[in-house]
Amino acid sequence: MRTSLGCILTFLLIAFSCRADARSFVYHSACDTLGGLSLEYCRNRNAEAMSYYNNGHYALAVDCFSELLEYDYPPAITNMGIAYMNGTGVKQDNERAFNCFLKAAGMGEPTAQQHLGAMYALGIYVEQCDSLSYRWFMSAAELGNTKAMNALGNMYLNGKYVPEDTAEACKWFRRSALSGDLDGLYEYGLQLVKYDPEYRDEELGSGYHCIYSAAQDGHRNSRKLLMYNALREGNDRAAFWWAKALHRSGDHEGTKVLADCYRHGRGVSRSKKIARRLYLMAADMGNEEARLILDKW
Repeated sequence: MRTSLGCILTFLLIAFSCRADARSFVYHSACDTLGGLSLEYCRNRNAEAMSYYNNGHYALAVDCFSELLEYDYPPAITNMGIAYMNGTGVKQDNERAFNCFLKAAGMGEPTAQQHLGAMYALGIYVEQCDSLSYRWFMSAAELGNTKAMNALGNMYLNGKYVPEDTAEACKWFRRSALSGDLDGLYEYGLQLVKYDPEYRDEELGSGYHCIYSAAQDGHRNSRKLLMYNALREGNDRAAFWWAKALHRSGDHEGTKVLADCYRHGRGVSRSKKIARRLYLMAADMGNEEARLILDKW
């Protein structure tokens, strides 16, 4: 809970910058221009860049981001920081990533604030500082960033910098879930199942329903939890179903369990041929249990 003097001074400087730059960006938004360009153009150009980025065309994405940097468009500055952080389209550079995030965060960009919180939490490029991590996560969360909400939930859940407070953690997980975040839905469901399995949230349902809903929407950890619970309960059909869903998403644990199902005829007709092929796939994905099974095949 003790905070270094360096953390305090850094936060005061950042907070002052954030207040000044945020007003500037609000003004630009109000007049629909940014450095001579329309905000509509900036949004469209940034969306084009993200399409390139998500499809692996990193150099083209960086070209678009770089153009928008000249006009101080905060989402593009943030995305350039992500490119530097991941080394996609540019040489990996944590210092430049941090500077991009810091600049965009000061202009009120929540994703940049969330990334700053993560860098301070993990001590990436900067000295690890829980107080700055908490403050940036809080700022981003209040602006609607669900990853920051989940980070705050985990800080309260584990007593990291703040006092341990399950109710406060659930508040942030619930807020994230209601914003459509599957991690938040899963974490909220876990806490309900653990502390009050009979409780039914008016909007989200029971803890089990939260986890099941997240799994249905493709959340990997939710699917794993349901798969392993089904195995423990001897529900072969459910275990097979969730293992198959995980396998299709490229998860090596799901692929290995699916192989077990075919090998032993659990929830599906027995087939050693299919089982061996699935074990090979799981082993290729790095599953050690599958490799050991193949060694003894």
